Amino acid sequence: MTVGIEGEKIFDPSMTHIEIEDESGGEFLVLTQHPDDRDGEQRLRFDPKEWDAVVEAVEQLRKGMR
Repeated sequence: MTVGIEGEKIFDPSMTHIEIEDESGGEFLVLTQHPDDRDGEQRLRFDPKEWDAVVEAVEQLRKGMR
C-alpha cells in the first residue's frame, strides 16, 4: 500500500510505502520512503503490539502542530 500527498506521483520521494513483512519470527509493519537526498531507502519496522502506542503518540504530537 502506498500513501502520500494527494496529487503527487506514485514514485515521488515523499510517498510512503507500507507493507507487512514476515521473517519467520513474526510479522512486522514496515514503512519505507525513498528520499532523493540520500542513497537507498529509509525504513521503520514496527511490531504489531507496539503500533497502537506509536499511532497514539504521533497523533498527540500532530495535534500540537501549528
